[in-house]
Amino acid sequence: DLHKEYRRQRQMCIRDSMHAAVEAKREEILAFVRELVSIRSVTGQEAPVAAVVEKKLRELGFDDVQTDRTGNVIGSVGTGATTILFDGHMDTVDVIDEDRWTYPPFSGQIADGNMYGRGTVDMKGALAISIYAAAIARDLGLLGGRKVYVAGSVMEEDYDGVAVHNLLRDLSLRPDYVIFGEATGMEICRGHNGRALIEITVHGKAAHGSRPELGINPVYRQQAVVARIEALAAKLSATPGEHGTLSLTNVNCVTASNNSVPESSSIVLDRRLCITENRQTIEQEMAFLLDGVDAEWKICDIPGVSWTGQPVLLRSYLPAWEIPEDSRLVQKAKEACRIVFDKPYDAVKLVYTTDAVATAGELGIPTIVLGPGDSNCHAHGTDEYCPVEELIRACEVYVQLCASL
Repeated sequence: DLHKEYRRQRQMCIRDSMHAAVEAKREEILAFVRELVSIRSVTGQEAPVAAVVEKKLRELGFDDVQTDRTGNVIGSVGTGATTILFDGHMDTVDVIDEDRWTYPPFSGQIADGNMYGRGTVDMKGALAISIYAAAIARDLGLLGGRKVYVAGSVMEEDYDGVAVHNLLRDLSLRPDYVIFGEATGMEICRGHNGRALIEITVHGKAAHGSRPELGINPVYRQQAVVARIEALAAKLSATPGEHGTLSLTNVNCVTASNNSVPESSSIVLDRRLCITENRQTIEQEMAFLLDGVDAEWKICDIPGVSWTGQPVLLRSYLPAWEIPEDSRLVQKAKEACRIVFDKPYDAVKLVYTTDAVATAGELGIPTIVLGPGDSNCHAHGTDEYCPVEELIRACEVYVQLCASL
């Protein structure tokens, strides 16, 4: 009993010192979030925000700071056998409705306890607080036996996982634990769905529009495929419990002109995959969808170029992943959230994808997603905002994780 009481008292003392240290940096942290939000940084154009992140890492005395070939910025503090990676992507979706925002989307305006601006939720806020959390944990002497990396990664919005995978490969880095700060409302995510983008091409025969009987219209042939897609999508959505989804998201024709019967027609499917689904699942579904139709399918490869000029290629099969509820990472995250927010926490799973498809899905590294803000309601939309208090408390949770993993 005395041992338990001593441990409890020590935890309270550490909690109080963490809280005081984060509060002492409150305005500095918020100023840094605001600075990041003020910089427009859509995918592939992150150079200005990368420069600011690198500068901040150096200002805070990170031991090693570098920018890799793809344009990811990474710094580290501490030494030891246990390695922890916090990651936050620096790119955001664009703003195309600026006139509809209550506050300018690149202002970081604080009103009614919230900070407004593109990236406050997705996810410059989490990147900023993870940088400060690692520095605070070091300054408090809490990193014994641990090395903490913080990365500002690129190209997440359009190329899930590619830049992070490149970062780990190029630095020969395999962390013991990874925390992505995507917005979860500070719920602990221990897994999420995967995704595949699939292109189906239906073949036909081109002809002049005035003589359609001389051609074979692939769009007409495509109707049978689309009907099967609609039926499969409805079946998946009606499946009880965890399940995947299917959406038809694009249609295109290859045609000589608007006066010609097309020679081919293609559609793109967004297939979200639950943990029990994989490539074989997709292959079986495609066999059903294309049965008896002159058509072919492929997983879409999406090429791109990072802000450094480095070519990247998204191979659009992104596996679902999960780690056990009783894993050390999940349990330590629960403990950290309980200490800071003083309430019990359970782990959840998400339906959307993140860069965790690289660390957890492809590389099998224990990973969680845990960050401030409500992604479902506020990410990508008009008047994106994150509660200020949640940003600050999330920074405390990250300090706890730096000290306990």
